[in-house]
This record gives sequence, structure tokens and C-alpha cells, in this order.
Amino acid sequence: MLGGLARRVELVEKIRSKGNPHLVVDSGDLFFERKGAADPQKVLAKAEILAKAYKKMGVAAVNVGDLDLLAGVDFLQRKAGEGLPLISANLAEASTGELLFKAYRVVEAGSFKIGFVGLMGPELDPQVRKAAGEKVSLLDPWEAAKKTLEELRGKVDFVVVLSDMGMARDQRLAKEVEGIQFILGGHDGRFVSSAEQQGGSWLLQSYSKGMYVGSLRLRLEEPGRPIWDEGRASRLEQELAKLDGRIDAHRKAQERGPNPSVERSLKQLEEQRIRLKQELEESRKKRDRGNRFSWRLEPLDPSLPEDREVTRWIQEAGIQAD
Repeated sequence: MLGGLARRVELVEKIRSKGNPHLVVDSGDLFFERKGAADPQKVLAKAEILAKAYKKMGVAAVNVGDLDLLAGVDFLQRKAGEGLPLISANLAEASTGELLFKAYRVVEAGSFKIGFVGLMGPELDPQVRKAAGEKVSLLDPWEAAKKTLEELRGKVDFVVVLSDMGMARDQRLAKEVEGIQFILGGHDGRFVSSAEQQGGSWLLQSYSKGMYVGSLRLRLEEPGRPIWDEGRASRLEQELAKLDGRIDAHRKAQERGPNPSVERSLKQLEEQRIRLKQELEESRKKRDRGNRFSWRLEPLDPSLPEDREVTRWIQEAGIQAD
């Protein structure tokens, strides 16, 4: 959990030094893990260091995930009061229905305004529910998203949802709620090396435990227009190369002797190749113009340099960088 933190901070400082507009965000489950008999004091000490490090990075928005409630909501509200930009559009006070944190945050990057919306799933498991207490309730995330996007209408150039709901619920969100350009998801801890498109939304995840930094690079030229995946053309080229190998193997098999099953399979592969070629041509046209993005997972290997100040915080707290 803390093993890559000092490297993460150093990497962000390196990006910042290049002068390009950049934003740091987190999709949730930042502070705590679902472990058994961990030392409560060390658990809280880790959370304090994480909060300090993310403030040092100038984090733009941190979504409240369900595991972040394992020390109770008071800890999170104290961190928000100290300036950590925690958001959640569906975590509410049970007695009043009022949100416990801001639903969204609008941040400028270059000449564009980005709206970050925070969401967690519609229920808490028993362990988290016990820790959070009965004063916390969860609003329907899909309805909360619709309401929040209505509030953001006309205020931002595009919307990014920071989600701690899991991929299946993120897919439902993309299908049911229009106006979301990106869903940066968590909770599942999936390694997602390329974006998945659902309607007008792109879904991404960056694995778990801070082992990778998900780097989303945007080139925006026409606000309000669709955003295309720059990496799609390269992946299609790789798919075509593999497909050509399979087609070649089928043709050689046919040369050795006619086989109806191989012939049917060959026909299907050739039809698939035609579709991929058409998609590749379209992707190449979009790759160098209009709104586009690229996605990359940067591994926080032990060989990378560490931020000395964050390393010192960890050492002074007597915490092993697990």
C-alpha cells in the first residue's frame, strides 16, 4: 500500500517539471485495506501519510471508496477539512439525506474545465457498515450521477467519473447515464491495459494497491465532440497481424486437402479481416485529429527513484513500506 507511494510522488514531480497541464486523481479505496488483525495505530498512521502525500502531489479529486470508511466517516471529514479534495455524489447523512462530501469538483487544465464526480456502489458489506456506523447511507449511484451531471451542464467541457463500484456497475453507468466521457474505475483491482467503450463513455482501471499509475493523456481540440482512442489503431494492427497468421495456417491446411470445417473457419476469418481493416482505416483517420486520448499503465518498480520527503515520513512513522 505504501511501497510505491514515494515513487508515485516522485513520478508526479517529474511530470510536473515538464510544464504540461496535468491532474492527479484517485478512484477510491485509497486509505485502508480489508485486512484482519492489523495494528489500528499503524493503519491510521499509513492513512495520514497517504493524505499528506496526495496533498503534496496537488491531487485534484479523491473519490470516497467503501474501504475508506473502515475508520469511520469522521476521519475522512477531518481530512476534507484539512484540504484534501474528497468527493462523493452518493454518500449521505442517513437522517437528513444530505451529502457528506461535495458531489463533484470542477478543475481547470489548460483552457478546459473538467468535472470530476465521485461514486461508490449502492450498498456496504457488513464489515464496512459496522465501521461506518448507522449515520451513513448510500444513495442510488445511477440516480446520483444523473442529478450531478444535470448540475454540471454548461459548467464544464467534459465529465470524468471516479468510480469505486466495479467494472460491471461502471458498464451499467455508461449505458444508463449520458454525458460521461471517462469512467476511471476501481474496487475490482483489474489490470486494464486498454480502454473499453460503452456508448459515449470510455472505461478504465489501473489495478490495485498503488502498483501502477494510470496515465491518461488527452488532446482536446473540439469540446463537446467525441473523444477517440489513439491507441486503437496500433492494437488493430497487432490483431490483424495475428489474424493473418491464422488465415495463412488455414490456407496451408486447405492445400493439404479440402476440409469443409477448415473452409468455413477460413471464410469467417476472412470476413473478420475485412471488418478489422475497415475499422483500422477509420481509426487511422481519427488518430491525428480531433479529440483523442491515450492510456498507459506505468509500473512503480522498485528501481524507480523515490521522493525523499515521503520516504522520511514512512521511516519516521516506523511503518514498513509494504
